Amino acid sequence: LSSLLISQLYWLLPYIVNFPTTLQKVSTTTINMLASPEVTLNNREYGTLVDVISGKGVYLSFLDTDTLQDFVMNPWIIETQSKTFLIHAVIFCILCLIGLFSQIKNFKNYGFIIITALFLILLATRQPGIQFITAFLENHIPAYSQAYRFTFTKFSLAFFFAYTFLIAQGLLYLQKTVKSNYINTFFALMIVVICLVSIAPAFTGNFFYKKLQV
Repeated sequence: LSSLLISQLYWLLPYIVNFPTTLQKVSTTTINMLASPEVTLNNREYGTLVDVISGKGVYLSFLDTDTLQDFVMNPWIIETQSKTFLIHAVIFCILCLIGLFSQIKNFKNYGFIIITALFLILLATRQPGIQFITAFLENHIPAYSQAYRFTFTKFSLAFFFAYTFLIAQGLLYLQKTVKSNYINTFFALMIVVICLVSIAPAFTGNFFYKKLQV
């Protein structure tokens, strides 16, 4: 780690020294002043706990630049608004909580627990009870408000990495608790089916955007 840090000092030190000055300049540019409030509000639109555990983010609000009427990921918007998708998200959340319980009970993997909790708080920018945390960071730390305007793209990967780990731990805990091979097989198949059904648009040529079909 020390060798890696030393090898990067040629750009890291100038960046640190000039950071206060460059931050002020970037913050006051016209394009930044015009875009920042809109970007923040677009991210906040998907800032509830339900949105976060469902994997919803600002990407769902992107418009087609050709028409400015159709959403780029319209099939995914329809999918994520369905009751089936919400039920699947709740099932994964329950498994995550079971995994959380199992890790706390066995005094294991507190790093994953901390990462999940931390980034859940930072992503839930519109959730009553915890939204004041991100509001405080945005209002009192200029560097945070500028660097993390797109909260979903910055924090979602780390969150879902740790979240998926806890889901897996929850599933393992259930398999160890329930001794029946038939029930354990059912749990495993259920997860596979839920994953496939939840990403149904990907199998119809809408993995990202219909115009990107090859």
